[in-house]
Amino acid sequence: MSRKTPGLHFPTGITFYIENGGSINEAQKLANHADPRTTKLYDRSGDTVSLNEIDC
Repeated sequence: MSRKTPGLHFPTGITFYIENGGSINEAQKLANHADPRTTKLYDRSGDTVSLNEIDC
């Protein structure tokens, strides 16, 4: 049995949840995290990407 890792879907789900009105505490419960600091690591709602960072 292989161990599954969250990859990109986990941070995306937590970010989407928080950006759409969910609280960090509820996201913590949904993610089954013991510590809200862990959940905050997955929250990407403050991240921005500029066009200069994208290779075209």
